[in-house]
Amino acid sequence: MNGGPGASTSGRVKWGGYQGELTASEAQEFTVGEFISGNAWLPSTGVSFDSGLIN
Repeated sequence: MNGGPGASTSGRVKWGGYQGELTASEAQEFTVGEFISGNAWLPSTGVSFDSGLIN
């Protein structure tokens, strides 16, 4: 799901409670459409955006 430079999780924090990668369902909650209700107001700005997860 995560790719590109810096995408490796091997050097990231290891403290208790940190769960690492999110599932697609969990990540969906932090997309423009969900997290900031972008679908309701971004179209009026004329800014190009993807409201959900992209492949």
